[in-house]
Amino acid sequence: MERRYNFDFLFLKRFLQLHKILYLGKNYTNLIIFIVLLAIGGLETFVGYRVGLISGNFYKVLVDKDQDAFLSTCLESTALILGISVIKAVKKFTTRRLLVRWRRALCTHIQGIYLHGINFYKLSLFNEEIDNPDQRITADVNSLVTTYGGLVDDDLFLLPIATGYYAYKAYQGAGWIGPTGMFGLFLLSFINKIFMTPVANRTAQLER
Repeated sequence: MERRYNFDFLFLKRFLQLHKILYLGKNYTNLIIFIVLLAIGGLETFVGYRVGLISGNFYKVLVDKDQDAFLSTCLESTALILGISVIKAVKKFTTRRLLVRWRRALCTHIQGIYLHGINFYKLSLFNEEIDNPDQRITADVNSLVTTYGGLVDDDLFLLPIATGYYAYKAYQGAGWIGPTGMFGLFLLSFINKIFMTPVANRTAQLER
């Protein structure tokens, strides 16, 4: 019977189990690094918003021909650009560091199961479905860590906070139409769920 892969309760259960391996027990340091990474991501979102206002600030002072405001705007813009550059570099370094620790935690856990008792001999000699278990473990861990790390680097866990922040800013700028339009677009994006299931199944088959 062909396996089907969906975003369902079983996926959520396995997702939580994965995080127990990554963060609990001897790997509690990973949780601290992850929290620091979330803080850095939040700071990046805030500073990034301020950077996005730079051009508008320059338009304003140029139209007003305010020389003093122009100088202060130049200094503020320079500080923001330098700040966002440093934040992005630190975030990238922290993410890479976390990925290495994730890889070590997963490899240690899986190798412990693989070498427990006679599991090694069962997989190597009597299991025809899995060829080269060592290489399969390495490839699967690398694929998981790289893909999931990319999502974390793209602020997967900060999206709800960032959405609320920008919804508030949209309300300040455009009234109720701003956040209503945002959330309406998000609701339409759930249509992707219909197309994601066959894509997930096909991807899983190709990875096997």
